[in-house]
Amino acid sequence: MQGSSPSQVQMPQKMAYLHFGSRFPFPVNPIFFGQTFVMGNLTAATRYADERRNFVLLREINEPLSESLMGKKSQELAKARFNTDVRIGYKIEALENVTGLIRSLADDGYHSALVFHFPVSPDTQYAYALRKSLEASGLIGHASVHFYLHTNADSHYHRPDDEMFSVYHAAMSRASDGIIGVSQAVRDNFVKIRVRDGGEDLGLNPDKAFVVRNGIDPHIYVIKDEREVREARLDLGLADGLEKIVSFVGRMDRLKGSDYLIKVLEYFEASKEPKDSNTGFIIGTSHLLNVAQASKPFKGLLRMQRLIREDRLKVVIDISKYTRGDPRFRENVEYMLFDYALAHGLQNALNDTLFSQMYGGTTNVPVQTISDIYLHPSRSEAFGLAILEAVFGGAYVVSTPVGGIPEIIVDERLGTLVPIDSDKNTFVKKLIMAICGSKKPDQYDRAGLESYFESYTDRAMFEQFEKAIRGGMER
Repeated sequence: MQGSSPSQVQMPQKMAYLHFGSRFPFPVNPIFFGQTFVMGNLTAATRYADERRNFVLLREINEPLSESLMGKKSQELAKARFNTDVRIGYKIEALENVTGLIRSLADDGYHSALVFHFPVSPDTQYAYALRKSLEASGLIGHASVHFYLHTNADSHYHRPDDEMFSVYHAAMSRASDGIIGVSQAVRDNFVKIRVRDGGEDLGLNPDKAFVVRNGIDPHIYVIKDEREVREARLDLGLADGLEKIVSFVGRMDRLKGSDYLIKVLEYFEASKEPKDSNTGFIIGTSHLLNVAQASKPFKGLLRMQRLIREDRLKVVIDISKYTRGDPRFRENVEYMLFDYALAHGLQNALNDTLFSQMYGGTTNVPVQTISDIYLHPSRSEAFGLAILEAVFGGAYVVSTPVGGIPEIIVDERLGTLVPIDSDKNTFVKKLIMAICGSKKPDQYDRAGLESYFESYTDRAMFEQFEKAIRGGMER
């Protein structure tokens, strides 16, 4: 982790983490944003330390949501699985609500670390106003402000040449005690940007910029035995006896390479090769929760009529990150998501016979752990959490080398990286060759990688997170 050594400042014995999130619910988010899972991992991982409290604060919600996503069941899940309280509606006009919380925590002996996730947004200006309020009220000694960067600046919806990016970056520079990047690539990407404001250089201080790579619960993403894998595949409706299962997890949009995925599927749809006819696909995507707004990618999938009718293509909702693999929470999570999904087009889609056969339902078993190959043809990736999950789950990764992905695939036994070619057809052929030429790695072939796997657990992530917070507190 880069930045100044955090050893000079001792972490307060009692810490409260205030995670400022997006306009979407927590812990069950119908968009499956990566930041939601990062917050979930960090709050759940406070079980490894004593005298830690968590709060997730959300802005005004983007759209009217069903009560199920923000109701009693959601609050119960947040406390039981993620060790956190959830509060809604922070805004500049109500700064006193947050400063009041910080004051009450300070009275109980807690230092509050204010952590703004996905911050290149109006949140940076809110954070700056909040910092000034804390200074004015004498609370700044009991709190620190940190920005948690989940995306590369050059692929964000506010790009460095965008006027609003300059405004947000300047506010971030003034407000922060420290910044955290989810990968070295993200951290370096933001640090190198210099924003001029009245002649002042407002680049982020490299000594206050840290890297905390995502971690995962190794009890959820684990190599499963053949019986478990077979049962889970059959539960999704896949044909029995398929020799190779390829999975994709993520949003079905261009940034995540959904057009490349469709091209790969078209090859296997048309191929008469025996080995290709024994290959199946699982696509885990949050777009099933909002079919009405994602008609284009589903139209592409529904062209794969042979794959669908042979039960070699299933589209599923992977809820394992919300339940953390615990079957006791499955019913509640399914209730929350289905209530939302049925109101956003899933019911109508299921009336179509072909769509209904393609639909595999929900799975509480991570998709990557029942796959042989994990395909990730993304054009932009800050880190690549789904890739890390695949590595832990035992799948062989075929991915592009963008963003922080090369920080995960550090050994050829874990996967192969296929650079994006300017010619789409050439690139897709390379992906297909990699898929056809790869197989699920033998777990005994991973000898010598023990320290690698230990470095990516949720416990290691939380320890690095606390070091970064401590480093930012060095004023």
